Amino acid sequence: MANPNGSVIFNTTVFRDGSWVNERVTLQSVLKAHAASNQIRPAIEPAPRFGLLTKTVIESSKANQILPVNLRSPQHDDVAFIGDHSVQICQLRTDGRLKEVIRKTDFPCRIRSACVIGASRSKTGDEAQVDTLTPIIKPDPGLPFSATQSQLPPQLLMLVLENGDSVFLFVRTGSDGKNEFIAEHFQNPRASSPDLGFHVAVDPSSRYIVLTNPEESFVVYELESREALEHRYARGEPLRPVKSIRNRRIQGVIQNATFLYPRAGDDHHIILLLIIVNNNQSHIVIYQWDLGNDLEGVFAEVKSGHRIIPEAQMPLLLIPLTVDSAFLAVSADHIWVCTQCLYGPPTFEAMIDIPLEKSARPRHHGLGAPLWTSWTRPPRLKSFLAKRDSIFLAREDGVVIYIEAESDCIPTRCTLVKTFDTSISACASINEQHADVLILGSDSGPGSVWRAPARKPIEPLGILPNWSPAVDFTTTYHADTTEKFNKTGLPVQLRKPDRIFATCQSGKMGSITEYRYGKKASIGLSIEAMPGMRDSWMFPSRGSFSPHGYSLLLSEPGGSAILSLTPDLAVVEPLAAESVPYDLDSPTLVFKDSDSLSVQVTTGSVVLIRGDTSARYVHSGFPCLHEATIMDACVMDECVAVSAHIESVFSIYIFKIDQTKLTLSHVRTINAGAEVTCVSINSNFTLLVGLWDGSQPLIGSCSLEHTSNELAAEPLPKLLAIEQPNDYPTGLPDIESIGSIVSTQGRVLVGTKSGELFTLVKDHSTHSRFKVVNYEKFGTTPAILTCHQIKSMADPILLLTCDTNLVSIEIDHKGQPRTKSRVWPVDYENLGAPPLPVLRARVVDTPSEAGQAQILMISGSNLVLAELDDAPGPVQRSIELKSAPNKIIYSHFLRCLVVAVLKDDKPSLLFIDPNTGEDLSKPVSSKNQPVEFISGLGKERDRILCLNEWRFIKEGKIFYYLVVGTRNGNLLVIYSQRESDQTLEGPTRIRYWTKWKKDYSEPVYSVLGYDEGLVFCTGLTLRWGRVDEFERRLKSQKSHDLESPATSLKISGDKLLAMTSKDSLIVVDHIRAENPGTPEKTTVHNVDPQRHRGGHFIETQRTDGGSIVLISDIECNVGAFWIPWQTPDADVEMALRASLRASVRKFQVANVRPLWDHPETFSSNNRFTTDHVGDILGISLNGSLHSFTYLTINTWRFLRFIQNLIATDDPETYELYRSPLTSDLEPRQGKGLEMQVDGDILERFLIKGELEKLVSKRQSMTRFMELLEKIDNGEHTQGLSPENDGEKYLTLGYDILEYYLRPVL
Repeated sequence: MANPNGSVIFNTTVFRDGSWVNERVTLQSVLKAHAASNQIRPAIEPAPRFGLLTKTVIESSKANQILPVNLRSPQHDDVAFIGDHSVQICQLRTDGRLKEVIRKTDFPCRIRSACVIGASRSKTGDEAQVDTLTPIIKPDPGLPFSATQSQLPPQLLMLVLENGDSVFLFVRTGSDGKNEFIAEHFQNPRASSPDLGFHVAVDPSSRYIVLTNPEESFVVYELESREALEHRYARGEPLRPVKSIRNRRIQGVIQNATFLYPRAGDDHHIILLLIIVNNNQSHIVIYQWDLGNDLEGVFAEVKSGHRIIPEAQMPLLLIPLTVDSAFLAVSADHIWVCTQCLYGPPTFEAMIDIPLEKSARPRHHGLGAPLWTSWTRPPRLKSFLAKRDSIFLAREDGVVIYIEAESDCIPTRCTLVKTFDTSISACASINEQHADVLILGSDSGPGSVWRAPARKPIEPLGILPNWSPAVDFTTTYHADTTEKFNKTGLPVQLRKPDRIFATCQSGKMGSITEYRYGKKASIGLSIEAMPGMRDSWMFPSRGSFSPHGYSLLLSEPGGSAILSLTPDLAVVEPLAAESVPYDLDSPTLVFKDSDSLSVQVTTGSVVLIRGDTSARYVHSGFPCLHEATIMDACVMDECVAVSAHIESVFSIYIFKIDQTKLTLSHVRTINAGAEVTCVSINSNFTLLVGLWDGSQPLIGSCSLEHTSNELAAEPLPKLLAIEQPNDYPTGLPDIESIGSIVSTQGRVLVGTKSGELFTLVKDHSTHSRFKVVNYEKFGTTPAILTCHQIKSMADPILLLTCDTNLVSIEIDHKGQPRTKSRVWPVDYENLGAPPLPVLRARVVDTPSEAGQAQILMISGSNLVLAELDDAPGPVQRSIELKSAPNKIIYSHFLRCLVVAVLKDDKPSLLFIDPNTGEDLSKPVSSKNQPVEFISGLGKERDRILCLNEWRFIKEGKIFYYLVVGTRNGNLLVIYSQRESDQTLEGPTRIRYWTKWKKDYSEPVYSVLGYDEGLVFCTGLTLRWGRVDEFERRLKSQKSHDLESPATSLKISGDKLLAMTSKDSLIVVDHIRAENPGTPEKTTVHNVDPQRHRGGHFIETQRTDGGSIVLISDIECNVGAFWIPWQTPDADVEMALRASLRASVRKFQVANVRPLWDHPETFSSNNRFTTDHVGDILGISLNGSLHSFTYLTINTWRFLRFIQNLIATDDPETYELYRSPLTSDLEPRQGKGLEMQVDGDILERFLIKGELEKLVSKRQSMTRFMELLEKIDNGEHTQGLSPENDGEKYLTLGYDILEYYLRPVL
């Protein structure tokens, strides 16, 4: 039909407002709609394709077991710390500290349990010590005598993994002189369950091991004799320690298992004891046999066992006693002695009743009474253990008791050792100088080491670092620092690295852990000296003028000073100037000490010392220096170079020492031609001079073996531009004068006064004397270099100080400064102390117990002597809180850490200075009166569930608030400010009080502030609210119902990203109505279709087309997801998946890399293209820290190809890392684990340096080169020929691996 206007009208059915309806439409409207649909729409941005490099930055410090072991030799009493995925072997030093010997982390899965096999063969007096595993079987006479003379250590360590397999370990010295693990993997062919190894026990003869599966069965391994193992080891054969296996299924649950000791004279008697729970009753089941019996017959009988008395049901611990085949059954309230259990119903006698304290100890945070958790048998003489036994028993609240039992099993001594300030989860005991050393481990906070001498008070020896459980963490990263300049006015590449802080819950004695990585320098001596010290030297005292011990020579602004130290460094005394031959009237420029001659050069003279003979030569006594001003000096063997100037003319004066006559003569004068800033002489007697011509630094050189008196000088910026012309498109960096020069391994290292480090080599291809092979920026203050070779080490030690930081630099075999590690001085008496500022440092050649280097540092007015670790590792700083922290943020406005804590089970806030660790908090009421808790906090059994900083913006004004949500349903807006009246008594305090408060009936799980509003989750509801300052309350705007609580929120554009506990990530509208009174609706746009049980998420990149989000789940997985903003109804798309060893509890982005490794720093390190938005970090509950790096497809393909080659080359090792083994070497793109590159695999491969071997096959080498040529569009392979430049391709491959695997911290 047609309307009056002539338009054609017809009826149609359309879907409108949720139902189908009939409507009349015109032909024109249909054509118009059709035309609109044909308009060009913007292209939909596809999901990006990329790879993900995952790497463990810092391993967990938690030790599940602590075992005394002799894994190296009978002379080494070591301690094994067994973690979830690591084994650390340590030795006890004479100063009480535990020093790491070796660590192993490449296990296929979690370590379930561990035990020690074999005897302790350390000696005390004339008798051998024995422990729980003393073999009492005589040698097999059928084996040759030579088999017992091998170097197999006395004991082996057996680990049981979660997959049921076992690993046997010991330590030996490798061909390079370093310790190495020897591991033998054993796979039980009859393993019936992956839960095998829930309990593990070794019989006293070390010939049988029992492994239990709680609900099904147990397995007994019969082991080879010690003699057989030594015989195989001597022949270089695999040990194959398991001789036979016997499985036995049972009915019930195996609650515990152990082997009992046989009675005296019955050494071949084997006694296996099982505690089996059936029908809610605990039974003792005992199997007995003689050594060598057929196990099939032994376990053929079905045994029901004997009931345990009701009071002793379900014992926590079983402790076999060495006397009368008895054992202790430890329950929560009693300790029972069980005897006569071999041939009838056992007899239980309550040995002791330990009264439990009504109030929990500070380290105990359980709701019930504290439980006994661990025991250890201290080393004792064999004659002692023949008639009595002794046990240390530890409880989780820190109580340790000592028990002695006689042969009649009547306890003769049961005493309280001490109630330690440690939550004890594991313990061990070793012997040291006629005293027991107790090692107490904790799974909740730090452990401790104590010395317990007989009949004397117990003494503390040290702390066992532990930063787990890590409940929350934060960084000092701020998005504003991504701008060109930060608030300090310095370019981004010169800003300090961000810092990482995590909460460590350990009962009522919680702490904040600052994550740091580098080389630890353990402080042994600190001397208060004079402010403004220029340099210092420490050397052995020689001559009758100096007492026996060491001497310290200090260069001070107005002169020098000499100090005397006793050999044990316990006493420090100043020496008078008239009693020593040194020149103390002038500042010392250089000091060189050797056995035959000591040389001191000051601004006033040169002093030569040989034994008790010395000679002093005043500079003004030489005609050439009569009117000169001395600036710098250096000494090499018998050659002394002094730089000086007369008015504005600079020269270098060369002197020669005659050691026989102890004379000094002037040899030659070299014209500098510019201002001399430093001088140095290398081992080839080439004079190296730092020059400044008024506008740029120059490096000058002159061979002292030739007669030329002129320097050949070249500008450093020019050398830099020649070698790296494309690295500085906007111009060369500003470089100040040279401050220090050292030479080592054919390289010249130059430190400038603007913080740069140049590495130079001789250039034989051009007219230049030198060429730059490496350039790095370390800071803005002078980079001061020192290099020293000590007798106990093969390579020289190079130290650099800049910006009060100390860096250790290791030179590789090519002479490149490859490995750089921040050095962290650590005071073991104050682990929470702020980092020590280091102005200058040098290595001193003094004896060390562990053969480690000693470094002498100037820190302010203090001289500090410390022992430098050989290898970098975690160097955590712990700030004690005396309360339990659970949430933490860093406030850039307040410049402090804000921590949610529990004080006596009541929630509160602390404001902690991150530098000093001091508590700055001052809670006040709304009327500014001091209170213990602000309004809304302080309620017993309440908890703070969320904490955030709110940047409140209204009418162009910015205010900063803290927003807090609690378990009781309180939503708090808190105002805080620093007090203006700072006094001399302490730091500026921070007052804080509740500004607004709103109560809900359900917990507030998460909260986020934006402009004038808040979005938060209460119960299963997302709510939006706005502050009404007129009515002084929070007004609700809208809400949205969820299926599970939202634990994390983020606003991205006009959308809200919410991480829920059960439904993963959802995306909802976040659009504010123009009229505050207008109700708003929310629409769910994107969801995760797989609904991972969420942990945390972080949005890492965003474009108009979509965002990349990393999501963790509780199953140790991390997924990278693409949120398509252009298709709001589409599901969130998974781009890839990665598997980790522990679930990520929280993500953060931060620029934590050191200054010389920042991607925007002018540095030779940054050769490869990266899309740097900061390092993506994730923390796990066990304290481990992980990093995540996005990879371009070409980079991913190359690194994944290397990973696949490792799988083919060593499948057993590759299986250790959770990745699917494939015979196809070519990486295939997908959306799963194939897009993950496991940095832990590649790092262990890189340490071995076997890339040549890995790509030795022709097809592998060809593909290796092809993949290299695609990285960064072939930029790094230009001019290389696959036929002729194979070595250069391999070098490039190493460079790429080192670049992506370099330490994040």
